[in-house]
Amino acid sequence: MQKKTTKKKTRTRLTAKTYSILLSTIIIIIIGLFFLRRNQSSQMPNFHGWYSKDVIEFASDFGFIVEYDFVYSETVAPTRVISQTVNPGTQITPNLYLFIEISKGREVR
Repeated sequence: MQKKTTKKKTRTRLTAKTYSILLSTIIIIIIGLFFLRRNQSSQMPNFHGWYSKDVIEFASDFGFIVEYDFVYSETVAPTRVISQTVNPGTQITPNLYLFIEISKGREVR
């Protein structure tokens, strides 16, 4: 009869240096993604079709001023944005002034 030989599995343990390199890499990636997203978000989006309340929330988050007026529209659903005065892609600044037109829906005659 043959004896079975079993190999003992050895676990590799990570050193403190490896953990610190791994943690540093993860932190650098997270910070980079944060700044990349922040730069993309600081541009004016195209609000056409957005709900008016979403535009107002967006403006309060980025600290710019929004004024609006309600107009009738044959093509845009009620409470959705029809047009805006600031072009999409414009850099958002705290003193920015945006005027939007919001749909009242179809005019009933």
